[in-house]
Amino acid sequence: MRVPLRVLTMTHDPHSDPQPTLDQAEVPALSEEVQQQIGRKLRLLYEQLEAEPIPDRFVELLRALAEKESKPT
Repeated sequence: MRVPLRVLTMTHDPHSDPQPTLDQAEVPALSEEVQQQIGRKLRLLYEQLEAEPIPDRFVELLRALAEKESKPT
């Protein structure tokens, strides 16, 4: 199945309206099954990333920033 996709194209004509024009293009649609599979895999990936510890270097940078912000200028 193909569904219409609006594509933004810019044309330069000094005598025309400066607004971009919209053209129609067709792209294949993803099936519901494929969309669900992509969603499951993305959720799993993000869950794994959330479970990882914050690198020590980032913790040190955040601590240094907090100290710098708390000092009177």
